Amino acid sequence: MAASPEVRLKRFLHYGSELPIYSASRGLLKFNEKSCPSINTLITAGKEKEVGLQIIKAHSDGYAVRREALLHAMALCALNKTSASLREMTYNAVRMVCAKPEDLFLFVNYLHDLNNNKIHSGNGLRRAISDWYLKKDVMEFAEIISKKRGYYRWTHVDLMRIAHIKSDDVARQVVIQYAFTGNIKELKEKYKNVKEAQPVLQYLKVAADVRTSQDPVMVARAIQSNSLSMGHLPHHNKDILHSDEVWCALLLGMPLEEMLDRLQFVSRHQLLSGGRRGSARNLTRRYCDAISHAKALAESPVHPARLLIELSTYNLIAKEKISLATKLKHTAAVRKPPPINEQIAEELAKVMDSAFKLLVPTGQRYVVAVDTRSKMWAKRCWKNRYVSCADAAALLALSVARCERDVTVGFYAGPHSPFTVVNVVTADTTLTALVASMKKHQQDEAAASEPATASSTTTGGGSSGRAGAGVEDALDMKLLAACLADSVKTPIAAQMLDWAEQNKRSVDVFVALGDNQLSTTDLATKLNRYRSVMRLQNAKLVHVHLNGPAKNEAKSKGNGLLAVHGFDKNVPRVIEAFARGAF
Repeated sequence: MAASPEVRLKRFLHYGSELPIYSASRGLLKFNEKSCPSINTLITAGKEKEVGLQIIKAHSDGYAVRREALLHAMALCALNKTSASLREMTYNAVRMVCAKPEDLFLFVNYLHDLNNNKIHSGNGLRRAISDWYLKKDVMEFAEIISKKRGYYRWTHVDLMRIAHIKSDDVARQVVIQYAFTGNIKELKEKYKNVKEAQPVLQYLKVAADVRTSQDPVMVARAIQSNSLSMGHLPHHNKDILHSDEVWCALLLGMPLEEMLDRLQFVSRHQLLSGGRRGSARNLTRRYCDAISHAKALAESPVHPARLLIELSTYNLIAKEKISLATKLKHTAAVRKPPPINEQIAEELAKVMDSAFKLLVPTGQRYVVAVDTRSKMWAKRCWKNRYVSCADAAALLALSVARCERDVTVGFYAGPHSPFTVVNVVTADTTLTALVASMKKHQQDEAAASEPATASSTTTGGGSSGRAGAGVEDALDMKLLAACLADSVKTPIAAQMLDWAEQNKRSVDVFVALGDNQLSTTDLATKLNRYRSVMRLQNAKLVHVHLNGPAKNEAKSKGNGLLAVHGFDKNVPRVIEAFARGAF
C-alpha cells in the first residue's frame, strides 16, 4: 500500500526524500519544484495547516537531519498561491526555523530559484527578514554582519534591501550602516557623542582591524578579548591563518563541531606536527584539551558517527591521496605523507567513546544483525571512502546497544553460518572491541567450514585419476564458493525476522547492517507476517547498505521499511527518528 501524503511529507522534512530510502550525501541536496509533491496534495485537500505544523514540529523535535529539505519545503509553502494562511504561518516561522544566517540565506535562495529567479518582496518576506535581524541582541547582530559578507550568492545588503530594513534603535542603525558602507571611521565620527552606540562601534572597529591585520599576536589578543571566530580572520593571510597564537586563541571559544570541521585544515598545513614547527606541541595540547573538554561535548550535538568519520579521514586521507597520485604518475605531487599526530587520534577515539554515553534511548526493543564476512573489511562506505563497512556497521550497532535496554545483537558470517545471536556487546563495549569480536567470529566460522568443504571436495575428486587432484579440486571449489558468495544476495534481514518469529521475541525495530548485497526480496511480506503472528502492528525494519545502493531497491519499499544507502554522520539519527515514529 502506498504511503499517505502526510507520511511522505514527514520523510521529506526529515531526510529530503518522499521515498522510504535515505541516501548518504556529502553536500547539500538539490531540489526543484517537483521534489515534494505531497505539499500540493495536502494543500489541495484543505490540509494546509497540517503542512505548516509538520514543518514546525520537524524543526522542534530535532530529528530533521537535512536542513535544506526543511527550508525548501518552507519556500514551497511561502510561494503557494492557494492558501494565504499557510504563507503567513511560513513567514512567521522563519525566525524560529532559520537559526543560523546560512539557513536564512538558503531559504531566500530557494524562494528565488523556485520563482523563476525572481524575488517578490511582499509584506510577509520583508517582515520575516527584518524580524530575523532586528530582534537579535545588538551585539549578536554586529557579530553576524562582521563575520561574513553573505552566503549562497546573496549578501546581507541584498537581504536588507529586500526587507527595506530600518530601526529606531541607534546601535542597530550603526550596524545597518556598517553593512552598507563598511566605513567604520565615518561611523565613529558620526556617532562619537552617542553613548548607546559606543560598544557596538568598538566591536566593529576591532573586527575591521583584525580583517586587515598582519600581526598574529594582535589578532590573538583581539580574538580573546572580543570572542571573535574563524570567520573574522583574513582568509588571504597565511601568517595569520597558520599562527599558533591565533589558533590557541580560537580554540578557547570554538564549538566541538567546528573543531572537527577545521581538523583537516590544521592537519593539511602540518600545524600539529613537530617536524616543521617547534611550537606544534603546545597547539597539539590545546587542541586535545579543547576536543576532550566535557562541556564542549555536552553542548555540541556531535554523534559518535561524526567522530568516527573524522578519525578515519584524519588517519587515511593524506596517505591515500599520495597513493592515488603515485598511481596516476603525478610525480610532482608524490611525497611522503605528513605524520599522523597520535595524541590527536587517541583523543578523538576517547571522545567518540564518551559520546556514546550521551545518546538518548528511544525505549524500543531492537534486534541488530551485522554482516561479518571478510568483504566488510575490504569495502569502504559509499560517500565516506575513508570508513570501512566493518567500522561503520560496528558503530551503528553500538549506537543502539549502548543506550537501549532491550537489544539483541547477532552476526552473519556467510551461507554456512546464518544469523547467530552473540553476547559480545555490553554498555561498556568499545568500537575497537566490537570490531575485534566481529573479526574473530568471521575467522572462527570460516575455519569451522573448511573441514567440511575439504572432505566433500576430496570425495568428489577421487575419480580424477591424479595424485594431487583432491587438493586442487578443493582449492577450485573454495574459489568458486567465494565467487558465488559475492553474487548471492545476503539474507540477513529475512533470517532476523524468521529467528524472532520462531523464538517468539517481541521486537519493535529490526536493523540489518551489511553491504549492497543485502537481500530485500519479500521483506514487506515477511515483516507483515511477523506483525500478524506477534500482534505487533508497528514493528519496523531498517536495512543498511553501507557501500552503495541496493540493486533491487524497488522490492524494499513498503510501510514500516526503511532503506539506508551509504554512511554519513546522519545515518544513526535517521534510524533513531524512524524508530521513534517521526516519519
